[in-house]
Amino acid sequence: MLVGRIPISVGNCTSLVVLNPGGNNLGGNIPNVLKAAKDLTYLELSDNHFDGPFPSFIQKLKKLEVLMLANNRLEGKIPRFIGDLKNLHILVLRSNSFNDSIPAEINKLEKLQFLDFSNNKLFGPLPEKLDGLKLLREREDGDILGYIISAMCFGVELNMVGKGLLLQYDVVRMNHNGIDFSCNKLTGNIPLEIGLLEVLFMLNISHNSLSGMIPDSIGSMKGLESLDLSFNNLRGEIPTALSILDALTTLNLSYSNLSGKIPAGRHFETLNEDGSAYIGNKFLCGAPDGATCDSNASSPPVTVDVEDDI
Repeated sequence: MLVGRIPISVGNCTSLVVLNPGGNNLGGNIPNVLKAAKDLTYLELSDNHFDGPFPSFIQKLKKLEVLMLANNRLEGKIPRFIGDLKNLHILVLRSNSFNDSIPAEINKLEKLQFLDFSNNKLFGPLPEKLDGLKLLREREDGDILGYIISAMCFGVELNMVGKGLLLQYDVVRMNHNGIDFSCNKLTGNIPLEIGLLEVLFMLNISHNSLSGMIPDSIGSMKGLESLDLSFNNLRGEIPTALSILDALTTLNLSYSNLSGKIPAGRHFETLNEDGSAYIGNKFLCGAPDGATCDSNASSPPVTVDVEDDI
């Protein structure tokens, strides 16, 4: 196991394409000398003890397809230049101490397939504009990565939380995609444009402070197999549009402020037969600890979200 810091001499490897010292005991700041490796396509530094801000030299690495910095001690803002990394397919910053808001510039990442900002200290709203995430809107076949890494037969290991389980992929293909913003301090509404991501496989925005209603546009996400909106402040009824998502196999809407009746559908009732997907919504008719399904059932207090009125 490697310990200490990444040696400065790595900066002499200007033709470097893959760098993967993940899963060691490396620490300190990620050295700026890596900016000389302008052909770098795959950078995996997860599961170490790196600290400091997001490395500024990364904006020079225009060929990056995979950037994984998870499980370190990085902090500060996620920089706006992240949107300039046009070849990025996988961006994983999970389990650090990044704060401030999610940069709107992620909408410039047309090739992005997997985005994981979970377990940080991010706050503010979810990005409203999502129309630029082309590969989450239109299905394409083949490997997620470009020719160089594929030609080297280099296995890319990627963890995704989907269908209630931690899934691990050694060969990442186009249908292995997802967005995970869980376990932050995000507020505001779920944007209407979320429905544009028609081929998204997994969406996890649980354990935040999101409010407002679940948008009907989610019903357009035909490829969605796993949806977790639990532990938020969402209100209103569960949109009936969810019942037409035939691909949906895992659903968690627990511990929020939902009301009305649980929608009926061809397979909706079987998504979570024990009711745990709806627990913790005291005004939701049909939830294990929710309201009774009659006309005299109590209703949640009327609240007004600032975002709804703007």
